Amino acid sequence: MAVVTRWFSTTSAGAGDGTSWADRAQLVSGATWSSVITGFNFSLGDSLECRIGPGTYAYTATLTNASFTTPPTRSNRIYIIGSDSWGMPIQPSGWISPVPIYPSTNYPLFTSSSGVGLFGVTWLEVAFIKAIVSSNGSIIGAPVVMFCDLENTASHASARCFSITRLGMHFVNNKLKCSGSIYDRIIDIQDSGYANIINCRLEGNASASSGGRHGLTANSWQPANNYKNLTIVNNPGTAIHINAGSPSWYGEGLTNSILSNNGRGYYVDPNASIAGSIPITLSGNMITGNATYGVELGTNNDEVWLLNNRFRNNGTADYNSLLNVPFTSNYTAAGTDADEFVDALNGDYRIKLGSAYWGKGIGAGDEPSSGSFILPSNSAWVA
Repeated sequence: MAVVTRWFSTTSAGAGDGTSWADRAQLVSGATWSSVITGFNFSLGDSLECRIGPGTYAYTATLTNASFTTPPTRSNRIYIIGSDSWGMPIQPSGWISPVPIYPSTNYPLFTSSSGVGLFGVTWLEVAFIKAIVSSNGSIIGAPVVMFCDLENTASHASARCFSITRLGMHFVNNKLKCSGSIYDRIIDIQDSGYANIINCRLEGNASASSGGRHGLTANSWQPANNYKNLTIVNNPGTAIHINAGSPSWYGEGLTNSILSNNGRGYYVDPNASIAGSIPITLSGNMITGNATYGVELGTNNDEVWLLNNRFRNNGTADYNSLLNVPFTSNYTAAGTDADEFVDALNGDYRIKLGSAYWGKGIGAGDEPSSGSFILPSNSAWVA
C-alpha cells in the first residue's frame, strides 16, 4: 500500500517508462493516453501520482474511467499534479480570486478543439494545471481540483468548467472562465453533489447571447455547500442560482465573496422550500452592479439572513422581500466601482485602499496597505 510516482512530459525521454524524470513517459498523443497511466493496476492497493512537466499537451479524447484496465478506487486514487522542468511539484502562490491574472505561466497547458472535456475520472485529484479547451460539456469531472486555471472557449448550450456530482467535493484556488458566446454555467452542482468552493474566480462572458450563462448553480440542496472568497463576475445569467428542491438539511452559505456585473447576484428559485432549521446566511459579501436583483428570494425562503454585506447599484433592487429575517448591518450608501475596487474595469476586484469598506471583512480580499508590496492588477504572476 503506497503512492507510486511516475513522471510525464510532452515527449518521452530515456527509457520512457515514467519511473524518473530522466525516463519520463509521453503523457498523451491525440486520443491515446499513456499506458503507464491507463495500464496501472489500482487493484493491487497502490495510488498513482502523475507529475506532469511543462509544455503544451494537445488531446482529442477525455481520460475517463473506461480508459483504465483497472480504474482508480476510493482507497487507491490517481493524482495529476503539474511539475516544473525538474519534475518537482509546482509550489502554490498567494493568488486571491479578485485578481484577474492567474499565476499559471509555468503550468502544463492542455488544449483541445474537439468538443471534449479533459478529465472525467471518479477518483481523480488534480492540481497545478492549465487548460484552454473547447468542450461541449465540462472540462473536468473530479472530486478534488486545486490551483488550476481553466477556460472553456466553446460556444455551446452545455459548456461548463466543472460538474459536481457527488458528496464531499473540494474546489480551492482555481480560476474558471467560460468565454464562448453561448454557455450553460461555470460550476454545476448536480442533485447528488455538494462541495467546498473556496477562493475561486468564476468569470463569464458579459457579451454572451444565449444559454444559462450562470456562474454557479446548485440543482438541489445538500448539506455543507460552502462558498467562500469567491469572485463571480460577468455572467449575464445569475452569479449563484439555487434551483428548486425540498431539502431536509443544509448549511448553505456565501461568505466574503464578490458578485458583480452579473444578470442577478444570488437567486433562490421561487419553488425551493426552505423548511429546515439552519438559516442560509450571506455575510461579508460585495453584491454590486448586477442587472436586476442583488439577492432575489422565492416566497418560501424565510430563513435567508443578510448580514454585513455591501449592496450597491443593482438594477431592480438590492434585494426583494426578506419575510421574517432581519436585514442586519448591511451597507447601502451610494458609491461607484472606482471608489471601492482597485480596477474593476480591468478585472481587479480587490477592495481599494482608502475605500470605506477596506479592512471591514467585506469582499474576497483587500488591496495591501500603504508601504506593502502591491502587485499591479495586470502583472503576469509566476508560481
